[in-house]
Amino acid sequence: KTKSVEISGKLEQSRFTKADINKTRGNYAPAAKRGSILFFAMAGLSNLMKMYEISLGSFLGVFQRSLQTSKKDVILENRLRNVIASMTQAMYDYTCTGVFEKHKLMFSLQM
Repeated sequence: KTKSVEISGKLEQSRFTKADINKTRGNYAPAAKRGSILFFAMAGLSNLMKMYEISLGSFLGVFQRSLQTSKKDVILENRLRNVIASMTQAMYDYTCTGVFEKHKLMFSLQM
């Protein structure tokens, strides 16, 4: 009986934890949306020239590095602004190192 009460208490706690995680994850949706826009803008460059192929692994490496290096802030809106700015700059710099000058403007417009 005691084990049953203990398990039901832990299940209830896990429901609250799950709800809290989902709420926090939802708060970061704007950064995820910006990341997907950047990935597909980078991937779209291969339509201009086949040598512009980009892998998801290399994108995620730059993405995670920009999350780590972006300025920290306790206010969520400021943190999101910092993450998005850092991510955009890092992706632009990363992509433009391997893109011909004539295609950089096209990439900038797609971002």
